[in-house]
Amino acid sequence: MEDFPYSDEQLRGLTPAQILQLRELYAGNLQAQATLAPVDHRMFTRDAAATGGPIAALAIGVASPFYQMMKALGVGKDAQTSDPSFKQFVEGYKGLGEGLMDWSKSKVKTTVKNPMGVGATDKHQAFLDNLRSLSPDDQRLFMAQQLSAGVPDTRTTFEHPGNDLTWPMNEQTGMMEMIQAERAKKKKLLEQPL
Repeated sequence: MEDFPYSDEQLRGLTPAQILQLRELYAGNLQAQATLAPVDHRMFTRDAAATGGPIAALAIGVASPFYQMMKALGVGKDAQTSDPSFKQFVEGYKGLGEGLMDWSKSKVKTTVKNPMGVGATDKHQAFLDNLRSLSPDDQRLFMAQQLSAGVPDTRTTFEHPGNDLTWPMNEQTGMMEMIQAERAKKKKLLEQPL
């Protein structure tokens, strides 16, 4: 059996995708799987709690002991499954704590940026900032392309709460014409044989 050349410290510096690649690369190597599993569990639970918040953390926290029991019984065992261990269990709960901290920090950051809860999240704000950096003509073209995707003409709007990208009424007719032109292009593409 091949020795596993990575320490826990080195593994913590990798991305979740790299950990999964190592699990696949060292499939069947029990030492490698035993070393990778705690780091993988911590990364998984941290990500789940950071994105899903307290409800996801609670669900994983409740399921974790049962998961370890199922592993002990051999349920779902394959070449990338490690034996159950207390270290995996503890690292999973550490990940939940870290993830909840990340989740709460992101909520505080959004609230501080936007105390009234109006407008956009950080990702939306970044999108709007990028959109604002475009020339007015490119903004209009982008919006026409986006709005042309299946939105009925009567429901198309050029304003959104918290969005200062609006067009004067005299320009909205031109925008609608651009939207209709984009729809016609998409329809023509769909009618062409592959």
